[in-house]
Amino acid sequence: MQGIIDPCEIQNEPARQPSQIVFTTKVHHASDTWTLASTVPLALRSAENSTGRKHRAAIIGHTGAGNYGHGLDLIFAGRSNLEVVAVSDADSDGRAKAAARTGAARQYADYHEMLAKEKPDLVSVAPRWTIEHHDMGLAALKAGAHIFLEKPVTRTLAEAMNCYLSQRMQG
Repeated sequence: MQGIIDPCEIQNEPARQPSQIVFTTKVHHASDTWTLASTVPLALRSAENSTGRKHRAAIIGHTGAGNYGHGLDLIFAGRSNLEVVAVSDADSDGRAKAAARTGAARQYADYHEMLAKEKPDLVSVAPRWTIEHHDMGLAALKAGAHIFLEKPVTRTLAEAMNCYLSQRMQG
């Protein structure tokens, strides 16, 4: 099921019942981004892909408006079971640098176009600033991808719930 990666599932902890408090904990479980980012590659390493193909990963950044927060553009690096298919950044210089850093196969100025054309399985919503997290995350969820965000996930709990409910409705 696509959606927000649940660190409880990654660490084989029992699932918790959703509530506003648990949801907030569930989305940004770790006390800091480094701890959470270090759990994602474990999940990717153990994730089975029933089609036998590599997982398709994409990165959304925004140079000059949050850039690429705390290494979120590099969380897919060195994983043999996935490929970074694309990076999106509205800034052409930032986009070129991010593509070089990440080894992304293609570059896009518009993340909506990237999501539609590349159809990634996983998307790192990388800007450090939360101003665009909701729109970027929601677009990735609607495109059928799992998303990874650093905290705070969105500017408000209402935006976070909107992403969560959108994912739940898609099943």
